Amino acid sequence: MRSSGDEIWESRWSRLTPESEIRMWDFFGLRHWILKYVPRHGIVLDAGCGLGRYVFYLNELGVDCVGVDLSDKAMTSIQEYRQNSRLIGEFCRGSVKSLPFADSSLSGYLSGGVVEHFVEGPQHVLSEAFRVLRPGGIAIISTPSLSVSQLLLQTKTKVKREITKILRRMRGVTTSRPKFFQYWYTPRRLRNFIQSSGFRVVLAKGADVFYSLYELGYIPKRDNLLNKAISRMENTFIANGGAQSITISYKPAREMYCFLCGKLKVRDTLRRKTAVPICDDCSSRSCAKYYIEVGRPRLSHTHIINPVFKTAEQGLCEYCGKKYRVHEIYEYYGFAKRVCPDCVVLPEINIELANEYVQPIWRERGKSF
Repeated sequence: MRSSGDEIWESRWSRLTPESEIRMWDFFGLRHWILKYVPRHGIVLDAGCGLGRYVFYLNELGVDCVGVDLSDKAMTSIQEYRQNSRLIGEFCRGSVKSLPFADSSLSGYLSGGVVEHFVEGPQHVLSEAFRVLRPGGIAIISTPSLSVSQLLLQTKTKVKREITKILRRMRGVTTSRPKFFQYWYTPRRLRNFIQSSGFRVVLAKGADVFYSLYELGYIPKRDNLLNKAISRMENTFIANGGAQSITISYKPAREMYCFLCGKLKVRDTLRRKTAVPICDDCSSRSCAKYYIEVGRPRLSHTHIINPVFKTAEQGLCEYCGKKYRVHEIYEYYGFAKRVCPDCVVLPEINIELANEYVQPIWRERGKSF
């Protein structure tokens, strides 16, 4: 028997496509968080992957990412799209409450807008995430936040509902309670849930200022000073009032897998300041500098609003100097620095791009350009 939530998802995925989800890029503004902290070694799971946009994207960047989702419609759309495109990615239908993976088998766990949809709370889902992650495995978990925009919208909705209830009572009509769809968790509340599941939470912040304004009706049309200012807010305390709560955590153990080399040789990092488990041998690598201090990932470039698709063009790789054809779906891979398909999958280059050259691109979800 399907719940109202199942019906909502089936309806939503029937109106969207994997390609439209990919091409919206940073309509939801958490990509720089994900790229900074997603493991480059081992298998990463996108739990509740929807139409698979991050599974396809991360595989293009050399990350071994697989997707799980319960929606039949999403799985059908993904399989059809994969057959008609050159994108790669493995998917299976399944529940995030009972994952088809062995204990301690995954290096990373992504969950974007999933754990808030369970009326009983997220504990069971988070316990399952903890089970499948290997020691030192990274969990990147986000939910809608109880932001300023949501407080305004929910207050407005509540007032309208109360007025409707009074009017219906005056006519002798019974009012039913609205069906549950999701919760909105503040960063602190989400952090508490994740910690209680056994994880060591490194970061718990609010993010995504653009989407907060979009919820209130603001739709950016083109590049201008206002949009640049909004984009810069993402690097400030103002972002804590953004539309999403996001957490970065890992599975602690006496011996853990290193984030940079993927080998099981990290001792407990409780007294270290690194944001992720890093072994002694890797601590001197140039890319380790990005993880020495724990802090909000910074956007080094402001958003580009509704750019024309970059297709049928040639690029010049700024790493190897080779000419290459711009990707027909991923354009410049969402980076401000030009990189060819051979270089973008190299972990050292990939990590530098993720930390210094993420180019946020905003296109409205479901729109064609």
